[in-house]
Formats: sequence, C-alpha cells, structure tokens
Amino acid sequence: MSLFRHPTTPKTAAEYAKTKSPLLAIHLTILENQPELVLLGICLPHTIVDASGFGMVVEALGKELKGEEWEAPPFPIDPELNFLEEALEEEISKLEKLERTPNSEEGIPRDFAVASFWGKVFLVFHLLVEYFWWEAETKNLFLGEDVVREIVEPVKREVKEMSEGREFVSTGDVLLAWVLKSAYANDSSQNSIASTSVFSLRPLLPSLPLYPHNALGLFSLPHIPIYSLSTTPLSILALTHRRSLLSARHPSTLALIKSGRLSGDLIPKRTWGYDNWHFSNQSKAGITKFEGLGRVVGYFSHTVPFAMPHTVLFTELERGVMILGSMRRSRWETLARVLDGY
Repeated sequence: MSLFRHPTTPKTAAEYAKTKSPLLAIHLTILENQPELVLLGICLPHTIVDASGFGMVVEALGKELKGEEWEAPPFPIDPELNFLEEALEEEISKLEKLERTPNSEEGIPRDFAVASFWGKVFLVFHLLVEYFWWEAETKNLFLGEDVVREIVEPVKREVKEMSEGREFVSTGDVLLAWVLKSAYANDSSQNSIASTSVFSLRPLLPSLPLYPHNALGLFSLPHIPIYSLSTTPLSILALTHRRSLLSARHPSTLALIKSGRLSGDLIPKRTWGYDNWHFSNQSKAGITKFEGLGRVVGYFSHTVPFAMPHTVLFTELERGVMILGSMRRSRWETLARVLDGY
C-alpha cells in the first residue's frame, strides 16, 4: 500500500480537518530498477466523495494525461449552498400528485436503524463476535472476465426468457446473487439473510450530472431463509435484487430522504436469527477509464482498521471484477471452492 499511498495521507475525516490536508491525494512511485513502470495511487475520503465522484476524478485525470479536454464539477461560491439539497427540493416540488407504486415500500432499508446508545453497543458486540469467534477476515477475490461471463450470461438469458423480455438483470445483480448463494453453499443454518445495498440518487436528480459528493440511498431485499438458497436459482435471486432496486429508485424516495428516513445517523441493525449483509457496486468509480495509459491493477482499498462483517464491494477492473470485503473465514473458503469449479 505504501507504493500507492503516502503514510502522511489522513485516514479519517478528523485527521483531514486537523491537518487541513487537501481532499485529493495523488501519489506517484517510480521503481528504481524499472523506471518505465509508474505506480499511481488516488485517495479521496468517502465522507466527502462517493464512487461516482471518484470516477469523475479518475476520468478527468485520465483525460488530462492524454491531453484531452474535461469538465470540472460545479463548485459553490456560497459555502452555505448545497447542490444536493437544492436538487432534492426541485424534484420533490414535482411530486405533489405522485403516489408510490404498490411495491415501493420493499425498497425502504428495514435493516438499518437510527443510531442509539444501545444500538451502538449491540453493534460493537456483534463485531467482536464476528471477528473473534467466527474469525471474520477482510480479503479480496478476483473474478477474471471469462469467469464473470460464465456466471453472468446464463442468468441474463434465463431472466430474459422467463420474463419474455420484459425484465433484465445487470452484471452487478448476478454477482451479488452469486456471492450470497456461494457463501452459503455448505450452510444449513436456520437463520435468514438480511441484505442491504447502496444505490446512487443521480438517476433521480437530473440536475446533478457532475455532483461529485455523496448522493446515495439504501434499499433492502426481502429476507431470505438460508435453507432456501440451495434450491433458489441465481436468476430469482438476481431478479429480486433488481426489482428491489427499481422499487427504491422511485421519485417519491426523494421525499423520504429529505425527511431523514433514509439518511442521517443510521447504523446497521443487528437482530438475532439474521445474517446481515451490505453490498456496494463500486464500478461507477471508473477505474477502467484509464484505458490507453497502461494496465490497471488497483482496486478500492479502505483504510479503516476493520470492515463491517459481511460488507462486500464490487469493483470492475480491466480484465474482470474484484470482490473486496469482510466475512467469516469459512465463507471466504467456501467462495474460493465454488470459484475453483469454473
């Protein structure tokens, strides 16, 4: 990591504020014995910028290095001005006569709760159990483009045929379903899975095409009994995720966000009898937009001392997808065994 990130680069929002460090840190390393090889690392605090905002930086830097023009995100002259707040107000004002679709309540993140003292205590207890009893580990798993194709394409065909072309699933939907189904391949637990995913608000806010800061929402899948995973096709799991996303990506969701119901001081809710998972597709970060400047070998690496157990990030690279996350050691081992079958 030291080849891509200077040791003085802050790791927390408090460190950024205390040191008054620039939010963007670009670190170059030229190897003495291989001067033709240049390593480039980009660091941005997630408290300020989400994956889409990170992608804007990556794309701009790539264009600058190739001598191409690029457009900078808008910068508010008034420090009190909040582009996201204004965009929310603008879109909500159009919703006076709009009613929620019948299934849209499925998109509300039932597996998060407003932070409370006892909620935080129980969350810390859960972390200790996962790391010290179940030996949770933060690792990564790379799926080459051939493997991704072998996993994804049959599922996409099946969904298209099953819905007669009316519905579709993305690569991200399928890979999320694959991780859940594969991680429990040898599990007969009576628990259920409570899975929450992150989605970008930008498709709902057309006035924010270049907004680089966090503009995210959360949505939950219906709870899934673990014993049913072995007999549930990947296509059904992927389609469930897609339908939940579409349900959450509804204009009236903005009103819930504005009211604080889907934002603010939320923490993952922990309930006995449930395995809580959290997914985020980081492909919007646009790492592959460095195309033509050399081979991309990096991926998202968070600098927090530990990751929330069963938190999984998907990052698209030049020749496949990197899965980065934290989960029980036994589940990493099960994933690796399933992957060996491809």
